[in-house]
Amino acid sequence: MNEKLFKTARVRDNKSVELAQSKGEECQIQDHKSKKRNAKSLMTRLLNKLAGVLGENNPQQSEIKELLERIDEQGWITLSVMNLLEVAYRENKEEEFAKKVYT
Repeated sequence: MNEKLFKTARVRDNKSVELAQSKGEECQIQDHKSKKRNAKSLMTRLLNKLAGVLGENNPQQSEIKELLERIDEQGWITLSVMNLLEVAYRENKEEEFAKKVYT
């Protein structure tokens, strides 16, 4: 009888661990999705600012250069976050979502 109780307890513990891991993975995916959204939003703001500067009569080259450097840096940050999200989806066996990360 005790052995049966121990087996039941182990099954429950394993299910609890699996559930906790699943929730942890979901939280990780949500965190990466939020970071992706923020990174892409900042990239859009930088590109819009560059468009505004280039639309001026006499744009300052130093300002253009600074914006281009920031855009380049933000591009790498955005790609890095997207890579993390893709990996998280693949680890969670969500291949369809992993394929759509970069679109």
